[in-house]
Amino acid sequence: MDGRTDEELLERFTRQGDRDAFVHLVNRHIGGIRRLLFVLFAGHREDMEDAEQEALLAIYRGLHRFSGRARLGTYLLSLCRNRAVDILRSKQRRRRMMRRVISSRPPPTPGPEEQAVERETRREALGLLLELDEDSRTVLLLVDVEGLPIREAAAALNRPPGTVKSRLHRAREKLAAAWRRRDRQGETQGGTRT
Repeated sequence: MDGRTDEELLERFTRQGDRDAFVHLVNRHIGGIRRLLFVLFAGHREDMEDAEQEALLAIYRGLHRFSGRARLGTYLLSLCRNRAVDILRSKQRRRRMMRRVISSRPPPTPGPEEQAVERETRREALGLLLELDEDSRTVLLLVDVEGLPIREAAAALNRPPGTVKSRLHRAREKLAAAWRRRDRQGETQGGTRT
């Protein structure tokens, strides 16, 4: 095993372009990366392997942005999780589209007014979500958007399940409070919100 620290390997890779240093660094953290992918992809090996390749590419490209505010292992898992979540979203969109195509009955098409209200509501909800701190956004994304159970979200975030539960509760409260503020502002401006 290479006796150099993560920081030494990182410096060799980012400053000197030493690919062997990158390989050593990844090999030290690949176990955690694979565990995270296992959780995010519910053990589907082919999806995990594809995601691992994309995650490693994201890590290769993103290491130069490492600021040292977190542990390097945490940063690598964060890069990996972000890439995996992008892949999951893409797969879910493709699945939904395929279900629509395969479906014998096309879904009812909402009228222009309903479409406009739905777009506006989604835009506002996304805006409110983006105003939350990173921990709140992440836990809401993993549990409420991606549908991960608390245990899996805890594994993905490298946190105890109790911590994730309390963060999720606080994040939901923050989002609900922001939504109520939005409704009150709409009422004071003379508009009505649904």
